[in-house]
Amino acid sequence: MFVSAAICFFFSWQLGLVVTAVSPLMALGGLGMSKLQFNQKGVEDAYKHANALLSDIVINYRTIISFGPKNVEFILSQYGELLEIPHDSNVKKAHFSGLFFGYSQSIRFVFIAFVFYVAYVFVSLDYVGKEAAFTGCYVVFVGSIGSGVSLSQLPSISGAQASAKKVFGIIEEPTKINPKQKGGKDLTKGQVEFRNVSFRYPSRKNYVMRRLSLVIKPNTSVALVGPSGSGKSTIASLLLRFYDPQHGKILIDN
Repeated sequence: MFVSAAICFFFSWQLGLVVTAVSPLMALGGLGMSKLQFNQKGVEDAYKHANALLSDIVINYRTIISFGPKNVEFILSQYGELLEIPHDSNVKKAHFSGLFFGYSQSIRFVFIAFVFYVAYVFVSLDYVGKEAAFTGCYVVFVGSIGSGVSLSQLPSISGAQASAKKVFGIIEEPTKINPKQKGGKDLTKGQVEFRNVSFRYPSRKNYVMRRLSLVIKPNTSVALVGPSGSGKSTIASLLLRFYDPQHGKILIDN
């Protein structure tokens, strides 16, 4: 758009001044739609909590059902409340998105009509010749159409940037484990010890275990028994270091 305005300056500086003054109006629609992709932290947090609750429901469905229909209805109502924030946000976002989309589509033609009208006035007052006015208007016309098409892609570009940010956030997340490091010393006994271990999953507020202390002697078999959600799989995941505990230590051979 600014390139076409510069070319228009070459043929008619009067018309170029007018085009430069009103050209920012072309960008407002696309910029407004792109801004709708940001400031979504509250929505993302609500989705995380809803997904964590849904995961608990699927994993512990037997326990949930055993407490009766009222318990199931209560948990589903909690899940529905967690989805209200994303729903309300998306409804609000839809209204603003429609407003900015309509503006970005209509402003191109309003802009072109205004420039042609100004060119007609300048030609009538003999400020600029007909050929120069036609060339300037044609350049602005082509530039505005191209700018409108480009600006209409800003929401898609912003969405792609947000998705890429999540992907690279996972890739670049700092970790205490170096996957290329060599293994430790060979195990001589094989004693496993959980010493005052407290752990909660990153997407949940409640702790799965608090100050768990457990010693498994070498050459022994231990059965972990308990209802769904009591932490049996979590102990295995911690032992394999899929997660690190928030407090305490997990030791092998001390």
